[in-house]
Amino acid sequence: MPPVLKRLTSLAPPLTTKAIIDELRLVNSGDYKPWKLEHTTNNEDKPTSFLSAHYQLSSFAKTWLFLSEVAREANKTKHHPTIITTYNKVDFKLTTHDAGNQVTNKDITLAYAIRDIFLQVQVLPGKSKSFESFLKGISERSMLSEASKTIENLMSAKDSKQNKS
Repeated sequence: MPPVLKRLTSLAPPLTTKAIIDELRLVNSGDYKPWKLEHTTNNEDKPTSFLSAHYQLSSFAKTWLFLSEVAREANKTKHHPTIITTYNKVDFKLTTHDAGNQVTNKDITLAYAIRDIFLQVQVLPGKSKSFESFLKGISERSMLSEASKTIENLMSAKDSKQNKS
């Protein structure tokens, strides 16, 4: 494996199926449970895994507000989902390509963020709340998101320290 790919893979190691299922129980808490773990093989017959979810919003406008916020979050975290949308329906696929198309903390963290964005967009009453106010409120993410970033930073620091030795 090339050194760069090996380093990138170590920054986001694949999660075990048990760890993924445990996290999905939390992501899917409440009445709406869109996220699930799926397994498949790529064109080289290597096993891959991904998270998938289906969301349905109450209007076309809310769908695009939702997608805009998901895009902003994906750009911020530099982790981009596969998205398919039709009118008020959105399907997501999350996997980490640098980890051999396996599910990592990056995918779990983005699933939490997508869930939080959905919940906030769905409760927006018509036009009574300004877009700026919505953006301000949406910046507060779950604690897992922050914890995951801290863990990734620590792993990165550890790797760079080991590479200097």
